[in-house]
Amino acid sequence: MSEISTALSRQYLETVERMSLEMEVMSARLFNLRQQSNATVVIEGDGKMILRFNGGGDCEDGSMNT
Repeated sequence: MSEISTALSRQYLETVERMSLEMEVMSARLFNLRQQSNATVVIEGDGKMILRFNGGGDCEDGSMNT
């Protein structure tokens, strides 16, 4: 039983570490894109992030909505 617990703990920690690294990369990309485009980051009530460009239009999930 302790082997299973150890394996699950290891898997959990690996998953959390991977997700943390993915969030760090996404945050850096978002920061760079915002800096390059002179955009504002908008976080909606459901937690969705949108880049609002000062020249008009939004970027959501990699697509442009004007």
